[in-house]
Amino acid sequence: MFNRETPTTESNSSAFESIEKDRELVEKAKDRAFYTGIFVDREELYSNFPAQLKNPVENPHVTINFAPNETQLHLEELGSDARVFAIGYGNDGKNEGLLVKVETDNPVLEKAIKNIEVPHITLSCSDGSHPMYTSRLEFSPLKTPVELSKRNLYCIHLKDDNDGVTGPLVASKDELEKYI
Repeated sequence: MFNRETPTTESNSSAFESIEKDRELVEKAKDRAFYTGIFVDREELYSNFPAQLKNPVENPHVTINFAPNETQLHLEELGSDARVFAIGYGNDGKNEGLLVKVETDNPVLEKAIKNIEVPHITLSCSDGSHPMYTSRLEFSPLKTPVELSKRNLYCIHLKDDNDGVTGPLVASKDELEKYI
């Protein structure tokens, strides 16, 4: 027979409190999340692919979910790493970006990444455009794929309280709790 200890009321209470705390964090994060994505090292990216248009992107990334709902936040995966390979380039004078291939050993992120229609990184935009239009570019294959070898992390970009756009990037639940 199995010798199983019966959970105490104290341990059940602690587990319940933890679940409630996580639920509250998800609700708050959902309201503040601008988008989730794999963020790449800006310096490395622009040393390999200098921006050709007027407005380089401040926080280059591969968007996973824009305005994510609670099931798309993946808080347990924050800070997980991924491998990002630039495989194509496009520039129409309004937007400039890279077509990318993203790989990860994290099964939750792998599933989310597979749902991205056009995995890309916006490099820069003209004054009259917006990064969200980069996915519409015609990408020409690069002769040789370029791996962005520095750390590429899964993060949430939070909305700022003031302008709703330029909030912090968070790569852990502790950071998230600090900001929301």
